Amino acid sequence: MHIKYSTTNGGGFIRNGGTIPWRFLNPGALRGSPLTCAYISTKPNGTFAVFESEEIGKKALHLLLSTGEKYKGKTIAQAIRIYAPAHENDTTKYINDLKSKGINVNKVLPNLTASEWSQLENAIMTLEGWRVQGTIEHF
Repeated sequence: MHIKYSTTNGGGFIRNGGTIPWRFLNPGALRGSPLTCAYISTKPNGTFAVFESEEIGKKALHLLLSTGEKYKGKTIAQAIRIYAPAHENDTTKYINDLKSKGINVNKVLPNLTASEWSQLENAIMTLEGWRVQGTIEHF
């Protein structure tokens, strides 16, 4: 599977293979965001957001967790139960994996420091499958 990204100057790149989060520039494997440039349906995994860049994908993940109505006032563990629901994920394992990465899952999201946000977002990226496995072909 591949996805083609075009730029306004006529250039662009193609991401071949790899994981859905990597290929779609969607580090959090988000289903949607106000920052989304497209949506792609994948079988059997469902529809995922596509972002213009990795940076915008990371920003979308941060905005979702830091300002999303469903996440306000939640601990990390409570937020993960919403973010990675049991009907799609092994949520208990997800939370335990975050703990094993040194994340205090009992910390309330609004109280995270910049360093803790970065650590949480990087852990989510890893757990969601963000890793370079494919190739990038520029044109």
